[in-house]
Amino acid sequence: MAFTPRYLLGHENSKFFVFETGDSTYDYDIVSYCWGKEVDPYYEEKIEGVNWPLTINKNKVNRFKELMRRQGVRYMWVDSICIDKTNKRHEAEELSKMFEYYKHAKNCYLLIDMPGLFNPTKIAGDLKLLDHILSNIGGASLVADSMRLSRELEERRRRWAEDEFWIRQELPKSKVTTAGIDLGVLNCYNTCILNVQSLFGNKYFTRVWTFQEMILGKNIQIIGVTKGEMSSIGPLQEWMDLASDCMDKAAKLYAWINNPRAVKTAAINVVLAVINDDIGILRTLQTVVRGINAARTDIINGGQFWWLENPRGISNIFSAISIAPRGCSRMHDLFRGLLGIFSGLFTPDEIEREISGDDIEKISFAFFKRLSTRTNSAWTKLAISSRERGEWDWIPVTEQKHSEGWEEDEYEDEEEEEEEEGKEEGGESKQLVTEVVGEVVNGEIKQQNKEEKKKNTIKTDIFAGVTNLGFLRSKGRAKTQGLTGLLGTPRTFMTIHLKEENPEFHFTFRGCNCGKKLNTGLFKKSKEIRTYDQPVTISGDETGKILAQCATLLGCLLDPAGNVLDYKMRLLGKLDPQWETTDPSARPWRWPERCVSGTPWADPNCPFFLAPETLFYFIFSFFFTMGGHY
Repeated sequence: MAFTPRYLLGHENSKFFVFETGDSTYDYDIVSYCWGKEVDPYYEEKIEGVNWPLTINKNKVNRFKELMRRQGVRYMWVDSICIDKTNKRHEAEELSKMFEYYKHAKNCYLLIDMPGLFNPTKIAGDLKLLDHILSNIGGASLVADSMRLSRELEERRRRWAEDEFWIRQELPKSKVTTAGIDLGVLNCYNTCILNVQSLFGNKYFTRVWTFQEMILGKNIQIIGVTKGEMSSIGPLQEWMDLASDCMDKAAKLYAWINNPRAVKTAAINVVLAVINDDIGILRTLQTVVRGINAARTDIINGGQFWWLENPRGISNIFSAISIAPRGCSRMHDLFRGLLGIFSGLFTPDEIEREISGDDIEKISFAFFKRLSTRTNSAWTKLAISSRERGEWDWIPVTEQKHSEGWEEDEYEDEEEEEEEEGKEEGGESKQLVTEVVGEVVNGEIKQQNKEEKKKNTIKTDIFAGVTNLGFLRSKGRAKTQGLTGLLGTPRTFMTIHLKEENPEFHFTFRGCNCGKKLNTGLFKKSKEIRTYDQPVTISGDETGKILAQCATLLGCLLDPAGNVLDYKMRLLGKLDPQWETTDPSARPWRWPERCVSGTPWADPNCPFFLAPETLFYFIFSFFFTMGGHY
């Protein structure tokens, strides 16, 4: 079913406008960016339909327009323009829909302020040159005299040694020459490594909201912005691959320099120390990249409520966001910034009531309690509790760590310069625009912003150590996982209907205990095993997960004593199903395993896997249809 946000920013005939979509559906793109320092509220008169004051810098608004012109985007969702932040109810409703907004957008653009624009294709080519030299020429050899480089490659190496800018000033050319290391090799390495580190060290990768957006977005393109230029610098996935490739080259270069030398000079040790520092930074970056890749695959394949059955995926989210701590200006954004990832965890009313304000202890308790009750697992953070919550004492308490005053934005000076540029180009000054806004409305918003703009020193490292204690039982008690059997005589064992029929693939499975009652809970409350016999519509991106689940069930039923995972791989390998996806991560390498990674389907124990309490009661009657051919 198509989905469109409530408001969209439109572009037609050089005019920009915001409109309410109503019951109509539109193809749209989405943009992710850092807000920067908020400005005094103003009405944007050059975009028709914006009937609420904005607090985003005007120059950022101009960038959104330029992005739409440059990429040929007709409709785009921009949070700072399409959300009425003066209406808290509207804001909470929009927060509850972040998953759908990013899931259904055709493309996601990361709009990033950069000191300079880098070409990922050129960096990849330079890393190949470096790899060729490190693999074929000894570290103690004279690279310039080697016959293993073609004339073209030797010319590229020479340019790195003589013509290209020497990027690493803390490692002077004279010291490298004294160490007997080829200047071209080291300058090529330094430039590639520092450019990749520069991108991932950008402010964009230090914020809470952008973490969620880069995980939920599809077909993500990075748009680099300098003061005079806007340019596409490639897909996010390409840069994450470069981060891993840089780690490979740093390790090889260290061995290339170190291994041939029996005695190390002081100059050699300095160079090796610099490369060793790079390896440490890149190792952390590689871990972050792996976490982002894993999280994107879990969520794209798992669908909107992926977190209900993927405990390892939940742990990965908290690990990925805490290993490189991210910040935000308002404390409740530490949790609000994850509500798109944990879609459906809170309703708009609950967001407004429980995930708001500066009481981080209250917000933290509400978040982990809800996550625990919805997943029936005891999620908590390793911390000392206040022992004032009774049976829920294992929910974490987070120390308040904010002080009065506003910590100025890291890019404040840049934003002010951009503001001045906007005035010179004929834009209205902030003072003049403020006069247009009604004094009462403006005063209320300014007071609200003043109250919210407290210095927040808490970052996402508060999520380090988040763990699953086990099953959540009655009265908020956390219990270690245990299995119980089902007594009584089973009904007819099963009914399987499997057939090929373009363009649909039908699979029906009715378990032996559908409709029977099972005693659950601390007081053995009787609960009926639910039966679903209605078709379920599966999106293309979730097809791999469902096929892997079906093949697992068949393996457990037809060969319960054998290797069910091997059976699954052989079955799906023979079927070779094809389907349409909206994102490359929806069908990853070794998709039959990867699509269910982190869930109980990843490594099933067949005799127990078919028991109702381990199938969450909803697998016993399963029927779905999807497009594609098999």
